[in-house]
Amino acid sequence: MVAQHFGFDGSTSALFVAAWSSEAVDTINERTQRLQRTALDLIEAIGERFEQYMVRVTPCLRASSYVA
Repeated sequence: MVAQHFGFDGSTSALFVAAWSSEAVDTINERTQRLQRTALDLIEAIGERFEQYMVRVTPCLRASSYVA
């Protein structure tokens, strides 16, 4: 989920979830809910960090692309 959100290939994660097929439905539901919460936390944390980075870097990018 996190990889796909940021545009990376996350196709191998389907194999990870498929390995749970023999588990009880409640167990699978608990795991997927935990994965979703963790993915959301990661997406938010990475997004915040990226925004902080862009605030610091953007002025430098503007200055370096300035043509006199």
